[in-house]
Amino acid sequence: MKISKTSLLTIVFGMVISQAGWLVAGTALLRVIYVDKWHFIPEGQIAPLKLLAGLSALFLGAGAAKGWAIARALEKEKIVRGRLLKVEADDSGEDTQYRMTFAYTNAAGSQQLLLVKRQRKDLVPGDEVSVLFDERTGEGLLELDLPGGTKFANFQGTQPIDPKVFLRILVVPVLALAPLLGLVPSVVVTLQHLAASTDMWLVCGWSVVVQIIWMFAHRRYFTFKATNIGCRCAKQTEPETVHPAHPAGESR
Repeated sequence: MKISKTSLLTIVFGMVISQAGWLVAGTALLRVIYVDKWHFIPEGQIAPLKLLAGLSALFLGAGAAKGWAIARALEKEKIVRGRLLKVEADDSGEDTQYRMTFAYTNAAGSQQLLLVKRQRKDLVPGDEVSVLFDERTGEGLLELDLPGGTKFANFQGTQPIDPKVFLRILVVPVLALAPLLGLVPSVVVTLQHLAASTDMWLVCGWSVVVQIIWMFAHRRYFTFKATNIGCRCAKQTEPETVHPAHPAGESR
């Protein structure tokens, strides 16, 4: 299966690091126009342009690379229905990760386990979810972690992507271009009149403020990264704590 260009952009732009890259890009553009060109904002209030540009390029590049890796995995269509057995917190790094063990049944009828590391703890033992994984690379992700609230069916071509998905993902990139309004003469004249009586950072930087608010308000819809998945290909005995009413799903 070959996913469409629109679907690829949804994945690439929907990464957390990509959204952060657009946020930094908007801040860099804000500095170019309102600090360096019009001097409405003191230089000390915004980081140097070279630093902002470098961070933006780094974040956007990393987001594109990780999004492309997820897209390649999606094209392989290795999707199974997994049932969560247990959740363990891992606090050894800077950010807490949750080690989630899933059980699924392969095409041969044997039960197997998947270990998934995620940043979100939004599942409880007994929950069933669709999981995409690549046995060769050991990378994959849950359907819950697809960007913008998309589903595997959206990338398989069996279900169109909901327009609200694009709204969630494209707001931050569009707002990154908002500082370009500072090139419109009428806008500049208005800002000059406000300069004496208003906090110019808030007036000129409203788009950056909205970007930050939007990112945090919709953070559950953005993909952190392709999660690392390890597969143990042996029959397993189900723990007594697992709910028997939820049988393991079959692989596709």
